Amino acid sequence: LSLGELALYGADGVLISAGKLEYADGASALFDEQTLVPERESYMNSTYFDEIYHARTALEHIEGVYPYEISHPPLGKLIIALGIRAFGMTPFGWRFMGTLFGALMLPFLYILLKNMFGGTAVPVCGTVIFAFDFMHFTQTRIATIDTYAVFFIILMYLFMWRFVSGGRLWNLALSGLFFGLGAASKWTCIYAGGGLAVIWLVYWFTRRREENFWSKLAGNALFCIVFFIVVPCAVYYVSYWPYGEAKGMSGLAMLFSEDYAEIVINNQKYMFNYHADLVATHPYSSRWYQWIVDGRPILYYLANFGDGTKSSIGAFLSPLLCLGGLLAVIGAGIRAFKKRDGRAAFILIGYLAQLLPWIFISRLTFEYHYFPSAVFLTLALCLMFDESRKAELPGWRGNLLAFTVVSVALFVMFYPVLSGLRVAEWYSTHLLKWLPSWPF
Repeated sequence: LSLGELALYGADGVLISAGKLEYADGASALFDEQTLVPERESYMNSTYFDEIYHARTALEHIEGVYPYEISHPPLGKLIIALGIRAFGMTPFGWRFMGTLFGALMLPFLYILLKNMFGGTAVPVCGTVIFAFDFMHFTQTRIATIDTYAVFFIILMYLFMWRFVSGGRLWNLALSGLFFGLGAASKWTCIYAGGGLAVIWLVYWFTRRREENFWSKLAGNALFCIVFFIVVPCAVYYVSYWPYGEAKGMSGLAMLFSEDYAEIVINNQKYMFNYHADLVATHPYSSRWYQWIVDGRPILYYLANFGDGTKSSIGAFLSPLLCLGGLLAVIGAGIRAFKKRDGRAAFILIGYLAQLLPWIFISRLTFEYHYFPSAVFLTLALCLMFDESRKAELPGWRGNLLAFTVVSVALFVMFYPVLSGLRVAEWYSTHLLKWLPSWPF
């Protein structure tokens, strides 16, 4: 156990001066920087929400300690640990990698949009709309694992699109690899894998009349067994390396030991039972039918200062993306079935793959579980704008630009309740609280 600076408080909550303390020789270093002790705990100097689990577990991986938080696969917390290694066990350190991955989402999303829709206006505006989405901003600033799941979902769908739109097999292989990395970060990526499987089946169904169809299908199926089952399972299995080391194992040989395999298998059982049997309540929990209309944001942080100001951090989608995207998804569904539009089907399948499983889950859920769906809401909106462009509808460019500008304006308007910025209570309570169920 390592200690930096130690601050002691009296029963009245007041910091006890170091001059009033008696301590053994050698302990003076624990009390020599009392001026650096913050006046009050906040998200700027402490963990908030699930950071208390994930940042701690990331540090435990660094220190070789068996992890405390084992209700999710290890990879996301191992990525968080990279930031801690670089910048220390500080808020900046444990949040760095999430913010980096949040930024890296954008160029890959742009490439996906460019591949699907061509041109420049739609991909650029679509990327800006997602970049200024509330959830994208809030979720990538907190040291939890959802950011990595969404990052890998974007990549696995990017390369699946490249394959089904005429690309080579290496695109399919990369899609499978990123599926494995995503699954090793959070199980929500397994839902995405289900979407990829449906897309793959639809792709081959549309080619059923081609010459040598069955031999082509069989060869591709074997390829997918390697890159969507064998490789992901290997990635997933190896991600438990720190668990093995914490139990005293070392070297490649541990991967082939019964003890290591038992650790991995037992953790899968634990995770399944944990999520299946979780019985808990939370004041900011919500259900899937609330997510799709921004009905109940989750409040990550709230501090009242007693002077008419407060600081809060809420996680929810931009209302414009949430509602506009939902209408666009419905439109994509209509296009997929009526016009056999491949792009629309791709988007619809991806969206439903992320949403439908939550309909059947009775455990405690939160709006941040809708974060992966924001990717497909963005794609659906871009599809509608691109169809307007192709149909040469008057004003399509102006509508696209207006939607983008309003998205940015809403982000600026709601920035205080997304970032924790201290503002007057009337601003968040009266100007930003559009629904009674919004908790800030």
